[in-house]
Amino acid sequence: MAVPPFQLGDVIFTCDVDTKMHKVIAFAQVLGSGRGGGIASAVHAAIVIDAPIGGAPVVAEAVGSGLRAQALKAGTYRVYRTNNADLAAQAAACAEGCVAIRQAGLAGAKYGKYGKLSAAASPFRWKPGGQNAYRATQSKSLFAHESTTFYCSNFVYKAYATAADILGLATVPINHGRDQIGPRDLMAAMSSDAVNWTFEGRFVLSG
Repeated sequence: MAVPPFQLGDVIFTCDVDTKMHKVIAFAQVLGSGRGGGIASAVHAAIVIDAPIGGAPVVAEAVGSGLRAQALKAGTYRVYRTNNADLAAQAAACAEGCVAIRQAGLAGAKYGKYGKLSAAASPFRWKPGGQNAYRATQSKSLFAHESTTFYCSNFVYKAYATAADILGLATVPINHGRDQIGPRDLMAAMSSDAVNWTFEGRFVLSG
């Protein structure tokens, strides 16, 4: 299958289960997603930071070894795109900057580490709904905290939250009131918000 066109800031959800941690997240999302929506088997989220024409995009992601950037591998994916191109580009830049900090060792040893417990607990966290779920942006940067740790969907949310703050937006345009958000709930927040997000489709990337 041809690789579809991607744009900076696209959020890519992995929808197949291939590791123990992914299986834990998928099971937790079956049990704990109080809002409904999304796909329980959507076990990982990443953000596009480079989109070569006709090739696999490069994504920034939080994984067990910590923040990294790499070309998207073979798998089944769903793609969501913000309707604000400036926000998308800024979120991609934020995500890429965080990876650079991690790889260069410019912050403390904990910066960019994977938060396993937070990831496993995220499907069970309180999930506000409705218009009041848009969280106000905060004047603190992802780049200023040497103890900052991430898991996949939390990293995507924080990249967009920081981008929204940089651009002077009043709220984070993700319909969820917490950055401690699981992949399924992140997908549900985007799929239920046609004002801010568009579902670009499902695709299978062959090896």
